[in-house]
Amino acid sequence: VSAGGNSNNNLTIEAANDTGSIIVGAINRNGTKAGFSNYGSRVSIAAFGNDLYTLYGPNGKFGSFGGTSGATPQVAGTVAMMLEINPDLTPAEVKDILVETRETNDTNKTVGGQLNVLRTIKRTMETLDDNDQTLRTEKAQMLDFRKKLLEIL
Repeated sequence: VSAGGNSNNNLTIEAANDTGSIIVGAINRNGTKAGFSNYGSRVSIAAFGNDLYTLYGPNGKFGSFGGTSGATPQVAGTVAMMLEINPDLTPAEVKDILVETRETNDTNKTVGGQLNVLRTIKRTMETLDDNDQTLRTEKAQMLDFRKKLLEIL
């Protein structure tokens, strides 16, 4: 998972050069491409990258920043949850699930479409072996907890 860059450039890739990387673009609060975000066929998915309020700087003060470097941890964190649910997923399967569950529209498709964490986690749950009911129940409880946490945040 890597940041797509902030130069407002079209990132295209030849099929022979595709490394399978998950390249992250940035969208604004309106769900449209952030003006600075790189875009194009190489960008797999996007997350919020404008005015992110966070601990910032060496003194740990609150402040806002933006960029694909702010959007990327949101995708990386989602991938971590996916692999917690199903550690047997391959890198290609992870990317496929992210792409399958993203939200795309005419205003954000150039940056890969918007990350949808809940839909991604639900789809990841579907990859588990149906015979392992205990694991499914534990993962469902974890998903419910995380959903409630997202509502609070």
